Amino acid sequence: MLKFNLINFLLLLCTLLLISCQNENEAVLPKYSDIILTPAQAVYHVGDTIECSIKQLAEGGDNLLDTNYWWYASWWFANPDLKADFKEFNNNVCKSSKIVLTATGEVKLYFFGQLKYPEWNWIKVEIPIIITVKE
Repeated sequence: MLKFNLINFLLLLCTLLLISCQNENEAVLPKYSDIILTPAQAVYHVGDTIECSIKQLAEGGDNLLDTNYWWYASWWFANPDLKADFKEFNNNVCKSSKIVLTATGEVKLYFFGQLKYPEWNWIKVEIPIIITVKE
């Protein structure tokens, strides 16, 4: 019995020591909602104009040094003239510019972010949504 209690005590002590040794520079990431589309539809058509938005549900930790956010659509990758839509959060909401749908099929719209923390390079944020676009 004494041996069992001693082992449990040592395990508890080791656990407490590991918890207390957490790195203070550990990255606490912001939390985001899913992407919200306006107007919300089951199926879109070529030529429709939409706007994407996302909510920041929780901020990053105190050690978050810098952020960059942008919107991107999957069909933009093939066209060097189409550039990323850089935006910032305003009242915890980040909205894209208006997007005109020009490609049919299953289309991905992306919310990207780069988060800079001490002792880290950039941490990537990537939240996609897939929509159906018909002629």
